[in-house]
Amino acid sequence: IKKRNVGAAMVIARVEGKPFAIIGVRQDLVGKGLKAGAMAKDLSALSGGSGGGKDHLAQFGMADDTRVPPAMDEFHRRIASAIKNGATPMLSIRVKVSTALLV
Repeated sequence: IKKRNVGAAMVIARVEGKPFAIIGVRQDLVGKGLKAGAMAKDLSALSGGSGGGKDHLAQFGMADDTRVPPAMDEFHRRIASAIKNGATPMLSIRVKVSTALLV
């Protein structure tokens, strides 16, 4: 996020057969109310999983693949709301990830 000057990002991969997401938020946006930990907690509840973390970096799991689109839509809704409230515009890219290699 820092290196690319991205405002916020959510990366979703499959871990042990289930969707897993990591959310990162740039520090200046945390100060404007866009908090990764709060988003992870809310999105995990929406997705039938659990999660949480810090204001700038958080993670959560989802029950199954059907929960990914609603989680992505809610993430985008929150980003759009942050932009409306004066945050810097961000680029959002959706990428389909079928497998993840953890090293």
